[in-house]
Amino acid sequence: MNNFRKWIVIDTADADSVNWHDPYMITNNASTARKSIDETKMLISHNELLPNSITSIASKGSELDRTAMETLLASDDWRVEEVL
Repeated sequence: MNNFRKWIVIDTADADSVNWHDPYMITNNASTARKSIDETKMLISHNELLPNSITSIASKGSELDRTAMETLLASDDWRVEEVL
């Protein structure tokens, strides 16, 4: 497991402000980022340092570790019910 991996939530509308080619980014474009059910928020991941392009985004939330990210994805705003 990569202990340096972090996640952060931003507004989907701010996706164009992210430098997806930053070497610290793990999520490499807006279309692969996990989105909330209403698609107003996106969860993106990065290694070690918060990329500069994200530091200036006003909508960014706090950095999340793996446990916090899993809790977020299990919430009603993010969870997608499996269709049987």
